[in-house]
Amino acid sequence: MRVKSGSPLRKVSKEVGLPRSTVRRAVAKLDAAEDPKSVELATTFNFKSVFSANEEILLKDYMIMAQLMHHGLTKKEAGQLAYEYAQAKGKNMPKNWTENKCAGKDWMNSFMSRVGLSLRSSETTTLARATNFNRTNVSEFFNNLEELLIKHKYPPIRIYNLDETGVTTVQKTPKVVAEKGSKQVGRITSAERGTLVTVVGCINAAGQSIAPFFVFPRVNWLQSFLNGTPPGSTGKCQPSGWMTAEIFPDMIRHLISQTSCSPTNRLLLIMDNHDSHVSLSVVNLCRENDIDVLTLPPHCSHKLQPLDVAVYGPFKRYYNEAANSWMISNPNRRITIYEIGVFVGIAFPRAFVMENVLSGLQKTGIYPFNRNVFQDHDFLSAFVTDRPAPETSPMTGQSAVPSTSPGDESLNNDVLPTTSSSVISATMPVIPESVRPHPKASFYARDGKTSRKRTKSKILTNTPEKNRLEEEFDLKRKKSEKKAQRKRPEKRNLSKQPGNGEDSFNEHIALDDESDDRLHLDGSEEEEFLDGTEPKSGDFLVVKVPTKKSFRNYVGVVCGCESDGFQVQFWKRLAPSSKFTATEEMSFVEAAKTDPFGWNDETVGSVRFSRRFGLVQCLNIVIC
Repeated sequence: MRVKSGSPLRKVSKEVGLPRSTVRRAVAKLDAAEDPKSVELATTFNFKSVFSANEEILLKDYMIMAQLMHHGLTKKEAGQLAYEYAQAKGKNMPKNWTENKCAGKDWMNSFMSRVGLSLRSSETTTLARATNFNRTNVSEFFNNLEELLIKHKYPPIRIYNLDETGVTTVQKTPKVVAEKGSKQVGRITSAERGTLVTVVGCINAAGQSIAPFFVFPRVNWLQSFLNGTPPGSTGKCQPSGWMTAEIFPDMIRHLISQTSCSPTNRLLLIMDNHDSHVSLSVVNLCRENDIDVLTLPPHCSHKLQPLDVAVYGPFKRYYNEAANSWMISNPNRRITIYEIGVFVGIAFPRAFVMENVLSGLQKTGIYPFNRNVFQDHDFLSAFVTDRPAPETSPMTGQSAVPSTSPGDESLNNDVLPTTSSSVISATMPVIPESVRPHPKASFYARDGKTSRKRTKSKILTNTPEKNRLEEEFDLKRKKSEKKAQRKRPEKRNLSKQPGNGEDSFNEHIALDDESDDRLHLDGSEEEEFLDGTEPKSGDFLVVKVPTKKSFRNYVGVVCGCESDGFQVQFWKRLAPSSKFTATEEMSFVEAAKTDPFGWNDETVGSVRFSRRFGLVQCLNIVIC
């Protein structure tokens, strides 16, 4: 009727979602009818759908949920899920679904078009980032930020954010115009692998920024490194080009020189908690200059770092544009670290604009302060490893979290649901999650193979944190002093005795090639040797035998004592095991060439073999 009233046929067909030919046939049918009201306008064909509209929405929601959890499905995996869901629901499926155990390509394309899904290139996300960005870590950061904002009432111009990024001498090439169907399209770059230069940026909540700080991969500083950089830039040299704990205080001094800090005009500095940033010297320098330092939670900078969120992306893009333009203007020349300052000087004022800076601070909820800037779906990446919050019993006050040991298989089986559709209960509604549950780690499945301490958001300049850093610094200093006080033992010149030369020991077990190695009965690295003890018959000894370059150590048992030495029976190892057995050889060893331990065959068991300078190796000795 809209077409008959004058509306364009193309517009009407687009609005109602029908082909123009279908609308044209309906209009012609109405024109030919004597009574238009008696004409039934209905489709003349019926198609068989596998799922209902509601079931397709459930499939769509499942796939979107998996994508938000960073465990998105590929097109093939989505087809397999559709087949398993149809099988669990008892649907009539096309024959090719049953043969391939997967939905057909045509159905998948049509389904994705109907529900608004598409294939997108995924960005690699580390497990650390996915699991550490959770509501607990983020809430703790905002609690600390709120505490500082209430206590000191910083104006926007006094809230700063600092972070570093890396630029290299090999730029990222852009897309170029090429012949349609070309398989390989090249673009000149400076080299295959570039040289890294660290650039440290700093912005504030008023939309301003200070001149960048550079770390160049050189030993000696040259002023020519800063050619073309923004006015006020400075930097340091470090052979690797990375920021270190020794250089970062210079960055803080650069920040102090660009801002005016005083007890009545304090400054808040928000940065990540990398080891190069968190040091006692940095904390003392900030406290002396009235700077409060707040660290971000670990592995959360992709969401909470304003520079990463809204500034460094455009900066890298403008930097690559400048580098590509330079390569065109300077053919047959390579980019060196001396040109990096020029590229940064071009990209920095274009990226560090007020719009980008304020956008980054607003998206992270730092300014204006908004602790609810992240919604529930933002934390879905941590769903896989999230543990339930401990609930206390109102009667006992004890935690309701199960206390099963890590080896209890029943708990793990409860937490890890099966993916088989055959165990779905008949009374349980069949949904995609019941066919293929979302991945969930068991309660005790945690990778603890890391030497790094677990960290969290902290106010570094608070007195408790400063005292903790001082204790750690003192502990490291004492360990280094104790290690420096240890002296290497003197090398004793051994004259070859009959039956005691180097050649006679080739078949015996040599514990180590270093002359400063020691054996301890209790495994302690601090235990000193009993150099004044007189060995007796039955004691085990370590005999040092000179080689061309150093000494070799051999194990033997005292069989007889004389005025100037001992009769020693040596032991050899039954390779490749760690079992030792006595040899038939008996050798005379001078007393000055042994280290007595007071062992006997009843006390020798698992022996810890340690170097005096920290390297520890465990060696199990079994006496046969």
